[in-house]
Amino acid sequence: EHFCPHISPDVRHVVYLSYPSNTNTYKPIPKGGKCPLHIMRTDGKGDRILVPSARAYFEDRGAVWQSDTELIYIGGAGRTYQLNIKSGKRLSLTKAGHKEYGFLLDRGKSVAVQGSPTFSIYDRKSQAISPRKSNGGCQPYFSHDGVWGFWTGGAGGPLKRIHLATRKISHIIEKNDPRMPTGRRYLYFPMFSRCGRLFAFASSPNQHDHFKSDYDI
Repeated sequence: EHFCPHISPDVRHVVYLSYPSNTNTYKPIPKGGKCPLHIMRTDGKGDRILVPSARAYFEDRGAVWQSDTELIYIGGAGRTYQLNIKSGKRLSLTKAGHKEYGFLLDRGKSVAVQGSPTFSIYDRKSQAISPRKSNGGCQPYFSHDGVWGFWTGGAGGPLKRIHLATRKISHIIEKNDPRMPTGRRYLYFPMFSRCGRLFAFASSPNQHDHFKSDYDI
């Protein structure tokens, strides 16, 4: 079961997680199960295992690209790492692992999320994360330039953003936004383009199930 694809900034590679059959990223990986992190070219060729054991943070995020050759991911034991895809050199970013999931960091390595949009503070020196109160919702992530965090603010929207330096929060698109077609106003799965000017998301006719609902992009 393949989840959490993310395209590199130079658009040459895609990384994704391969979960055991009949599992998904909303559940902890079964005890003893392996979840390798794959990489392949965007032409669909060259698929290989980059890391033998990794995991998602809960839901549909599994890696953050720092550059064209380096990314941040969560190891199989719940610790966060930085990896060079060319040399294979790996750097540990957190001392403590997480029992079920783990944390992803923004490319500047100052803010951390774990399924809930807390955008908690990460301290490089201590490799510790200071929890912050959740802003409500799910699917938090970071823009490629590291300026913004963004997430789904609740069931079906709104889709929101936070300016990471100032922590100012605003809406990108409202729940039941009138700009959306009638019957396509239930919003999920937000993603910024590399340049930060384009914003993609999914919409359904008020259907929630992330695997069976009729979502359009």
